Amino acid sequence: MKNLTKLFLLIATSATVLVSDCIGQSTYSQVYSILNSATCGSGNNSCHSSSGPSTLDFSATEQNVFNQLYYQPPTNTEAESKGDMLVLPGNPYRSFLFKKVNHSLAPEVSLSGNEGDNMPPSSSLSERDRELIRQWIIYGAPQSGIVVDMDIIDNYYTNGGIESVTNPPSPPGPGEGYQLHLGPTFLPPLGESPEGGDYSRFDMNFPDTVEAIKVEAFAGDGVHHTSLFVYNSESGIPNVPYGAVSRFEIGLTGLDLEILANFQQAEDALELPSGAAFQLPKNSPLIFNSHYFNGSQSLVRKCENYLNVYTQPKHTAAQILKFGPHTYTSNPINNNPPLYIPADEQPYTFQEFQFDPGSNEVRYIWAMIAHVHEHCVGYKVYKRNPDGAVGEPMADVSCIEAIPGCSFPSFDPWHIPTRYFETFEKINMSDGFFHQGTYVNHTGEPITAGPSAFGQEMMVFGYYYVSDTTGVDIGAVNPSGVTDQNTSPRPTVTVFPNPVSNWLNITLQNNINNSDVAIEIFTATGKRIFQTQRTFSETIVINTADLIGPGIYLVKVRFDNETVVTKRVVLVDLD
Repeated sequence: MKNLTKLFLLIATSATVLVSDCIGQSTYSQVYSILNSATCGSGNNSCHSSSGPSTLDFSATEQNVFNQLYYQPPTNTEAESKGDMLVLPGNPYRSFLFKKVNHSLAPEVSLSGNEGDNMPPSSSLSERDRELIRQWIIYGAPQSGIVVDMDIIDNYYTNGGIESVTNPPSPPGPGEGYQLHLGPTFLPPLGESPEGGDYSRFDMNFPDTVEAIKVEAFAGDGVHHTSLFVYNSESGIPNVPYGAVSRFEIGLTGLDLEILANFQQAEDALELPSGAAFQLPKNSPLIFNSHYFNGSQSLVRKCENYLNVYTQPKHTAAQILKFGPHTYTSNPINNNPPLYIPADEQPYTFQEFQFDPGSNEVRYIWAMIAHVHEHCVGYKVYKRNPDGAVGEPMADVSCIEAIPGCSFPSFDPWHIPTRYFETFEKINMSDGFFHQGTYVNHTGEPITAGPSAFGQEMMVFGYYYVSDTTGVDIGAVNPSGVTDQNTSPRPTVTVFPNPVSNWLNITLQNNINNSDVAIEIFTATGKRIFQTQRTFSETIVINTADLIGPGIYLVKVRFDNETVVTKRVVLVDLD
């Protein structure tokens, strides 16, 4: 899967900017000052002094306090049994230090009965102090360097800002999987995650290799993509740094790295066909990437992401699902020009054959994703015929569910649908693919290839596949990508007609428990414009006059707080 490195470098890259030490105190020095000055109330100036009751001495030197905290196990037996560290670089939510000072800053973080109380007991640490400690850990808990711009964070807490995930999702139940929480990071007005997003390494400490069967993503308005990657090695990657770092710092080049899931919706789920699973090797860290942009001209955006990864024991699945990436590459020999779009507001089309001459490999494709930026006006993927000609279409992201042949194409580069196939698409890698993208530049400046969502472009597709279909039931997946792995039928949703002009019908079937059903409709930018909740098994009819007007909408239907399906609907004006 080494070709995935190319996809990883282009689909989601970042460059963390560290402010020079000469500007002021290092971030750790500021954290040290906070810990050193914290008090536990009258009669005991500090619980964490050389004479205090705690084994941690925050009155010691900066170096000594750092050595006590960084990647060190807590003395609290229960916290240690969870695999927490006093400071687990990159992950404040498994850092006992942050959990103790949290005081509801992160509402989903709590201390169990045997982990003691929040400290200091009176919450004498300000919200700013607690956020500084969290941010220091998020950015890898380095001993030197200014890694947090507190001016932006002060702006958020003083003047208010844009919240990303107001209600953190519940994690998988005990034994069902794991929750990853990335962030928060903070973007200034009109800001963007640097060069494509923040990366964080999550050491999962799997006691043995496990299999992932479902990944749920939760983000906020302004998210461009969320990605999850895994290293395919049980030995782990010991030299990969912690914290929100760049692709260069995390050391991607040449690594056996594989994408598990990539999302372009604020909330989405990837549930695999029955009998298939991703493999998560023992000791191998996961890499979580997120790319946000802030369209506000005045407010700071707080950027957070959650991923719920549902797992099962190894050797449960019949087949291991893999991911195949393909990126447009400039090649003069094949007459592939560089991805360059002049500022003349004219359409420019780029196309490329991608195949492996002489290969005997066969892949069976279950689903296909694509990734472009705002200047793209159309993107399609085809099979390549054995004679080298363009074959049958596989995906047209201008169509509903990316199914080619739609009557009313409507392209939204920020929310590209995933193409799920009803039966496996067999691809001989010696034949390969053909993909084609068209771009128009209205910016006034030339656009080149690159990871930034503004002023740069890309042309990427990838697909989930197995090498053998034995034991895999692709028919258990409905067009929304939700797998029914239970013995009883799960509710299914039909949204019609699509495209729609006047009246939108939503039908729910198999609601055998008469569960409460919530229906929400969002604009393509993530603004909720309609919601209702009821218990029903009949068709609900919505007057599209209640919507904003022609365009792309996302319909989400939930039952018992579980998302059943997300549908992309095109509203056209035919009157």
